Amino acid sequence: MNWSKEKKIEERLQSSHAELDLIFNAASVGMRVIDDNFTVIRANSNFLQMVGLSLEEVVGQKCFDIFGGVKCHTPACPLVLIKNGMKRVEYEVDKILADHERITCVLTAAPYYGPDGRLIGIVEDFKDVTILKRSMKELKDAFAEARHLSVELQEKNRELEEGQRKLAQAHTELKAAQSQMLQREKMASVGQLAAGVAHEINNPVGFVTSNLATLAKYIDRLTRYIDLQDKAVAGEAEEELRAARKELKIDYIAEDAKDLISESLEGTARVSTIVRELKSFSRVDEVKLQAIDINECLESTLHIVWNELKYKATVTKEYGDIPLTLCNPQQMNQVFLNFLVNAAQAFDKQGEIRVRTSHENGWILVSIADTGCGIAAENLHRIFEPLFTTQGCWQRNGARAEHLL
Repeated sequence: MNWSKEKKIEERLQSSHAELDLIFNAASVGMRVIDDNFTVIRANSNFLQMVGLSLEEVVGQKCFDIFGGVKCHTPACPLVLIKNGMKRVEYEVDKILADHERITCVLTAAPYYGPDGRLIGIVEDFKDVTILKRSMKELKDAFAEARHLSVELQEKNRELEEGQRKLAQAHTELKAAQSQMLQREKMASVGQLAAGVAHEINNPVGFVTSNLATLAKYIDRLTRYIDLQDKAVAGEAEEELRAARKELKIDYIAEDAKDLISESLEGTARVSTIVRELKSFSRVDEVKLQAIDINECLESTLHIVWNELKYKATVTKEYGDIPLTLCNPQQMNQVFLNFLVNAAQAFDKQGEIRVRTSHENGWILVSIADTGCGIAAENLHRIFEPLFTTQGCWQRNGARAEHLL
């Protein structure tokens, strides 16, 4: 009977040891047990994988020979500290894995007592925080980059505001010059176009400003998140960190910040294009005859007049392969502008403008056709008369108008 009880006790002990081994090896961190003589007496599978050794090669070896560190053989050794009365030791340490990769671990050591209450040694666990440290560094770098981009965007915004001020001044000067010109009716359209250009510039400036405000909020959230990560590295706020990542929408911010920056850069590019096309259209510094591409003149004029056309017409372009021609580009642009604006004004609600170019028998042909009401027969002989204009032609039925140069 006594033998049977002893057998059951032995079986229970074996079962307990097996269960302990299962729990020990199921731990998500590397763990080892060290006796009071610095000898490794137990190690789990994660620890063996970290050091790249078998259980037989680890157990029985000195701890400082297997996964040692800078605090070995010093008063800061975890076993020495616990022998001196500390209940728990935790610090960050760099380790070299079996494949020579350097990682950063959070080492935690706790005392290991026997059934009689005597200190046998310590239990150490090694938590790999390399990815967490790298993520924290990347977030700090991203924060620094975002702050740098914020400064650059603010500078771009100031430049855009200065550009608007100069455009407003140029518009004022243009209006003063218009009052001295003979063709006041025609030049009034230039003032409308200048207002359209200002409107087009206001759009990208608006979303650049809005993006800056959003980026400032993102930076504030990133700052709070980084502070929480600093705590998490010390093992103080892991659950709080996960909740904060979801609450502050860090994953969404990382993606949306790219779109904000991309949109802002697109906005500044649009402003540059508008200003460049405006300069190309006016060509105030080029009064001599030049060899130019008529297709480029048409494209430049379409960009300038687009604010007048986009709500009233669909523009179809069929540019041919044409040679350069010697002309005054500013005057050509003005002619094309008048044709396009007149075409837009001929629509009641919505219409189509077709622009074609071709090269035939040494001539460059430019055709601008629209689906508007057309020119009344009695007005055809007056189309080159200064200040002559008609209003409300869409109230009459008519054929399309086509101008051929």
